[in-house]
Amino acid sequence: MSAVGNKAVVRRYFEEVHNERDIAVLDEIAAPSLAGPARGAVAAFQAAFPDYRITITAQVGESDLVATVWSCTGTHRGEWPSPIGPIAPTGKRVSFTGTTTLQVVEGRMVEVVGTNHDHLGILQQVGALPAVAPRPGA
Repeated sequence: MSAVGNKAVVRRYFEEVHNERDIAVLDEIAAPSLAGPARGAVAAFQAAFPDYRITITAQVGESDLVATVWSCTGTHRGEWPSPIGPIAPTGKRVSFTGTTTLQVVEGRMVEVVGTNHDHLGILQQVGALPAVAPRPGA
């Protein structure tokens, strides 16, 4: 599959699985070894931020790799299993960014090469950690 086709597969993941909440799409676009963990991640996110929406801001595809830069907004209405431990619902609106790089082979996502999002920003926005002003020159 071409880089353009691989990007389309990953776009389906963000738009259909996350935004449209069509988890069954994972059976079409993810290898079985990745579909289970992806279901778990989506379920945890939906539980913590049930109204979340992801917007793709940039995508780069080369060979079998697709890097996606995205932003997300949602309301913290359920327990969030944060990196510092579970955070009880706060009702606060959050907005953050992330980057995910996936390997796509024969039309299926087969490996998460890397993913990260702004956990610190979320923790500050829900009040679990103090927000501080950026240091000068940052």
